[in-house]
Amino acid sequence: MPTLIAMYGLPRSGKTTICRRLSASTGAPVVNRDTIRLALHGHAYLGKAEPFVKAISGVMVEALFLSEI
Repeated sequence: MPTLIAMYGLPRSGKTTICRRLSASTGAPVVNRDTIRLALHGHAYLGKAEPFVKAISGVMVEALFLSEI
């Protein structure tokens, strides 16, 4: 059964590091909003673009569940 692990917290608290380690040990894909932001507009954060970042990450998670990876 597919499982979603969602991480949130303060900036620079280790979320990405933990996700990378989990992904490396389990082979699970990671949907990282920081990576989406950089690909979308080249900035770590741009307030006006956050609705798009949220929508893109949601579509990515949904697609992963549908693909049963």
